[in-house]
Amino acid sequence: MPKVLLLLFLTVCFQDHAFAEGPIDTYHDIVRKFIPTEADLIKPNQPAGARSIQVYDFDYDGHMEIVATYRLKEHVKKLHVAVLKNENKQWKKVFERTEDGLDIEFSGMADLTGDGQPEYIIGWGLGASAGSMIEAFKWNNNTLDGILEPRFFHKLELLRTDNSTSLALWERYCCDAFLVEVLAWDGRQMNFNEEQYKKYYPKVEKYHRDKIKEMDAWFYWYSIADAQLKANDLDDAKESIQRGFSYTHGREEFNFLRKRLEEKFLYSQY
Repeated sequence: MPKVLLLLFLTVCFQDHAFAEGPIDTYHDIVRKFIPTEADLIKPNQPAGARSIQVYDFDYDGHMEIVATYRLKEHVKKLHVAVLKNENKQWKKVFERTEDGLDIEFSGMADLTGDGQPEYIIGWGLGASAGSMIEAFKWNNNTLDGILEPRFFHKLELLRTDNSTSLALWERYCCDAFLVEVLAWDGRQMNFNEEQYKKYYPKVEKYHRDKIKEMDAWFYWYSIADAQLKANDLDDAKESIQRGFSYTHGREEFNFLRKRLEEKFLYSQY
């Protein structure tokens, strides 16, 4: 059986000029002027084809901005991303972000806000156990402004809709059971979206029910019940929680889910 059932689907319309192609040496020479001499450029793990130096026309002025991901040799657990912009034929650094981590899990663009102008997404790889941390930024006044509070994940899926992209974040709960959220633009920032989650929920449920076929364990039922509560599927959530109480372990955790269920039932009566 494959160890990972969830693949990272990158069915997002990346700009044609998303990755630095063509005069890559020229971009490399420019970047080297703005980062320390001892810096090592880091190639992101995702999306496919991503490079340590990428170019985007963030402000649609016909001139490319440069995005570079790197680390310093003496600080291997510190990661950096820098954005360079050419103004009046002079390059300058307009954005820089530093985070703890071991590698760059993701560095790319997707239209999260639905305004036709893609946003920049970066995932900081913290380690196999810890997972990764995702952030998203929108171009504003010649720099990048955050539109997503840092969130942890172990698996990421980009969900394309008619005019925007949502983020499905899978965070490991126990073993290979996951708690999943779907984040979408709410007009101000990326937040949990129940409507998008309901559409995505069958994939979450199927993944965990397939796992149960291999090994019937309480933590899979916990993840299923959590998903059903988020999808507002209260009757099925009640059954899953009751099933969870049949196990020796996890009773405190299922008590927590039962309280969430009771609160939702009370809310639905108003």
